[in-house]
Amino acid sequence: MFQMVLTDKGVTLTCSSELVLVDFFSHVLTDLLAYMRLGDGGATPIVARELMRNAVIHGNAGDKRRSVVFSLDWSNGACFAITVCDEGGGFDYGMLEAAEELDARHAQRKGYALIYECAQSVDFERNGATVRVSLARVPDCRGEG
Repeated sequence: MFQMVLTDKGVTLTCSSELVLVDFFSHVLTDLLAYMRLGDGGATPIVARELMRNAVIHGNAGDKRRSVVFSLDWSNGACFAITVCDEGGGFDYGMLEAAEELDARHAQRKGYALIYECAQSVDFERNGATVRVSLARVPDCRGEG
């Protein structure tokens, strides 16, 4: 299952928990940001991919019957707002916030180390089954962003 809804303020994707769909959508998102003249997205497609991979692998445990909902809001001119929700029970995100410094060399926290490095803010809801990330918008190299 793969459904994408595009508005003038953002895009929402609902998909089954399949990694191939996550990789496909990260490429579509990069092209979409360029098409909408919203810049190259900077780290946005990378962060989106990491959040969705976490939702599929850890949140929904790869269960294709469960869905992941991804939304990207670009209505705020200064930043992108990403929200990813899965159907899992969440996780102890306090371990991330309590860590002195997330280190990408630790395999279990590699994705979140990248996310925290790129994000202006990271917030969790529903015991970590919903993650909201705010990222600065980066104009593309042609200055069209």
